[in-house]
Amino acid sequence: MCLFRSPSPTPQATPAPIIAKKQDKIEQSSLPTKKDLTDPDDDNDGVIDAFDAFPMDPTETTDTDSDSVGNGADSDDDGDPDGEDPPPVDPGDDDESNPDTGATDGNVTIYEIFDPVLGTVKRWTSLDGLLYDDQASNPTDMYTMYNYDSDKYEIFPTNSEDYSNIFEGWIWMGITISTSEFTRIPSVSPDADIIDYDPNATGVNIRFFKDGADNYYVQGNENIVIDLKYRMGTNGSYFNRPVPSDLTISDIPEDIIRPINGANQVKENVKEFLQYRLDNGTIANEPLYWLWPENGIPETNLALIINNLTWYFSSFIEGDGDVPDAEEPWDAYQTICINGIGACRHRSFGFFVTALALGAPTRYVSNEAHAFVEVYVPVDNETISASHWKRIDLGGTGSSTTLDRPDEEGEDGDIFDFDEMDPDDIENMTGEMVNVVITSISPDDRIDKGAAISVQGYVENQNGTRLPNFEVGFGMWDEMRTQPIFEIGQTVTNETGFFDTSLVDFLDALPGENEIYAASYKEGFLGVDGPETIDVYSNSTFTLNNPGSVGKGQDLIVSGTLLDVGGIPVEGKTLTIYLWEDPY
Repeated sequence: MCLFRSPSPTPQATPAPIIAKKQDKIEQSSLPTKKDLTDPDDDNDGVIDAFDAFPMDPTETTDTDSDSVGNGADSDDDGDPDGEDPPPVDPGDDDESNPDTGATDGNVTIYEIFDPVLGTVKRWTSLDGLLYDDQASNPTDMYTMYNYDSDKYEIFPTNSEDYSNIFEGWIWMGITISTSEFTRIPSVSPDADIIDYDPNATGVNIRFFKDGADNYYVQGNENIVIDLKYRMGTNGSYFNRPVPSDLTISDIPEDIIRPINGANQVKENVKEFLQYRLDNGTIANEPLYWLWPENGIPETNLALIINNLTWYFSSFIEGDGDVPDAEEPWDAYQTICINGIGACRHRSFGFFVTALALGAPTRYVSNEAHAFVEVYVPVDNETISASHWKRIDLGGTGSSTTLDRPDEEGEDGDIFDFDEMDPDDIENMTGEMVNVVITSISPDDRIDKGAAISVQGYVENQNGTRLPNFEVGFGMWDEMRTQPIFEIGQTVTNETGFFDTSLVDFLDALPGENEIYAASYKEGFLGVDGPETIDVYSNSTFTLNNPGSVGKGQDLIVSGTLLDVGGIPVEGKTLTIYLWEDPY
């Protein structure tokens, strides 16, 4: 976790992989240690010591089922006991099939059965408070993200079978349950329901809890290690909640706002970043500058704040993953933000601090592999609901490299530049993928230069959720690819994630077969669709240059050009030249 230290007395930490959990179990055990490190089975009872609850007790019953786990529970007979096998049996199969989980045994933290795949979308640690300390000995400890309201309250499984959610499925994980301590578990969204659960242990009952940042926890009626399987469900608003253009900071309920410790200095640091100018005095990034202009007040429109920050921080270029050294006169936060280089945790941290300083409630959310942010989108300044949070994924290892950065003076900064990018290089794209889909073009066969091409389609994320207000760019390439691809227009998806646009700027197309592409635009180079093939034709203009006079018997040399209406040379055409008497 970058640029923050966990405050005492409620430290937060990213969950360790299950291999570390196994180590913890062994290190904390009071069982006898191995006597002979070269002997895999000290007590010769047929159970490998690594899985033997009593590694030095020869009276233990031998391994009659020959699975190297003794006669303990090993539902799939793969050599890993159920307590350390994620999972021992696929929850979708009956108990008799005993499928082997193969390479996953002991190597992953949780097992997910979700449709769509949950993956790095899951929430594990949510932090919503910010503490600033300019006296910290380590510059990276000046900004501390923490859980502002860690009080737990109990939630109860719905036991409902009538679910039709964007996300619904099982999470299965080896976990230590305590009667007095809270154990954090992954969740799908801030308002996800626990539908039901199975502790996979006789007589064990589980209680579920949440805190003020919508972190999820469990407690049990025993101190025990179990394979907890629980089913969660949530609707799609968390992933696709629109931000109405008329919402302002005043529409946010007071109880959602988290105070910033050291707020004056934090706001001053944020203001310096937003107002940053290049060495020649020009504004580095106007969408940021107008969020807090010089001699002005901070922007209060919530949509502008969220959209402009999303645009900027999702366009970071890839860094080495380390927290950069502060560059005078900037601190570590400003260094990350101004340079625009870093991984998911850097861009999420930068967004988090900036948004909080502008008055937009934001959370820094992470799991074992990824970090992203949540922003609060209210309905009014009185209604409070966990369902009002919106997930914003700013990307993972980096995004577009064509965004005009303060450290790249001289670039014009088309964020998706068809004139420089090759759609065949899609496998080299960085950032979180989106699906840009062309559903139809019209006409779909021949088009005259000067006419309009109508293109329809939509943009969705990898979960199948349509993305509103998402900019899409269009490019054209001759079918033989003799010339570079070029941009022919752009549009924005509507509130349902669809686009319908007319493209007329293709005068640079070569006559003949051409290809049309659509791609994410201004969100980084994240997705592309095409080609859609169309035949471009054009009227042509013939210009003849000939001498004023020529003698009979001499060569008559003429020259000229044959160009279409876009000024493109027309190649390979046969010209017939006639000579007749001028009547005058």
